[in-house]
Amino acid sequence: MNCNTVRDRLMNAATDTFSELEPHLSSCVSCQTFADRILAAEQETGQELDAFMTARPPDWERLGIEEPRRRWGLHGVVLGLATAAVLLLAALPALQDKPGDPRASGSVPESVVLADEEFEDLLSIDLTAIELDDLAREDQDAALTGTLSLKSEALMATQGAYDEAYDEAVEAEDWEWQVEILLTLGEAYDDMAYGLTHMVHPSYLTERQHQIYQMSLDDKAWTQTEKALESYRMALSTAEEAGFEDWADEIANLIEGIEADIEAEKIEWEAQSEAREAKKLERARMVEPEMRALLTKLRHSLENCEVDPADVEDVEEAIQSAEEAIAADNVAMYPDITKYLSEVESSHAVGCPASPPLEPLTFSTAKVFHHSELEVKERVMPTYPVEAKELNLGDQRCLVRVHISEEGVPTYVRVEDCPKIFHANTRSGLMQWRWQPPRDGEQKIEAQTTIAVKYKLR
Repeated sequence: MNCNTVRDRLMNAATDTFSELEPHLSSCVSCQTFADRILAAEQETGQELDAFMTARPPDWERLGIEEPRRRWGLHGVVLGLATAAVLLLAALPALQDKPGDPRASGSVPESVVLADEEFEDLLSIDLTAIELDDLAREDQDAALTGTLSLKSEALMATQGAYDEAYDEAVEAEDWEWQVEILLTLGEAYDDMAYGLTHMVHPSYLTERQHQIYQMSLDDKAWTQTEKALESYRMALSTAEEAGFEDWADEIANLIEGIEADIEAEKIEWEAQSEAREAKKLERARMVEPEMRALLTKLRHSLENCEVDPADVEDVEEAIQSAEEAIAADNVAMYPDITKYLSEVESSHAVGCPASPPLEPLTFSTAKVFHHSELEVKERVMPTYPVEAKELNLGDQRCLVRVHISEEGVPTYVRVEDCPKIFHANTRSGLMQWRWQPPRDGEQKIEAQTTIAVKYKLR
């Protein structure tokens, strides 16, 4: 039996039947208070009418009317009307389906006024409109961090103010303001979540860094969305308990809409995540020829070269890491393994006779093209190595020989004419390029070309 049914019974049934509702009344403070008000109102009205009838009894015989029994007589009618009026006043909050906007009544508690001011301050801070044009990197970071800090402080102030207002409403048993405060607090969390999700990014980030930055913002936004839902659910529970049926329906629809949006975003995120993972594995697989070539060179170095005894352990460890990754088909590790092998090969394979010829290094079967003859679909420029910046190596230019498959995908990259410290980043960047399929007439063919990659020290 819900609160609305119980209160309907309390309004229409005789008071001696209240015992039937005892199981519900014992567990619901609101309905018990409602029942107590009805009993008190009927008792008070009955006492006043009894006193009136005793003090001035009507002369029923002179009027020629048989004195009616209390249940059906004037006494009963007056008692019924008076009791109904008192009960209506007592029950008025519970009988309202949905009250109007409490703020429109003109009687707004001082604590709510103060909380509303904090809320307005929160809304005035817009994370989606931070101006970063023409700002240096450090200034962009300062602008973003400062604005986010102000927004967070405003949210904390808003939450604290509405918490105080809510406590006052609970103490005063003001159901209407309890619901309104909880809804407004949910809106505050929603505003923070929206701002984080659509916050401006630093302009200097790479594509991958933008993705990571957005994922971090989305994580923070999700926390605020959870808080908003918690506040809305409390508002729904309070509205149902108070008997605000229409209001409760509106809040339930609001919650349902948010939950549907979350589910849709979850499905979209999972699909995007799967697509990113597939693309990542595809790119990782493309460095396999280079990894295997480096592995062969390291094996050759260990068997035939004058490797410093102190470096043998590093070379053996690199070979073992590559062999384990290949055996387990751990494709995701191929790029890191390739970079590791390259670093070990350039550092330790010294004083070594020429390595045996390797198929990926010869490009013997591929037609040579000038780079301008091949149409690039996707270009990822390598980044200046951090280690090279620390060495202050200045601007550099690397020549890169690229072997391209019939589908326009690079299968091997060889870097020349620049310091070794630039080789790994150059290979990694060029392996992400994509070309339109090379052609000899109408036939797709493999191709090789040379590209100059320039590095600017900034």
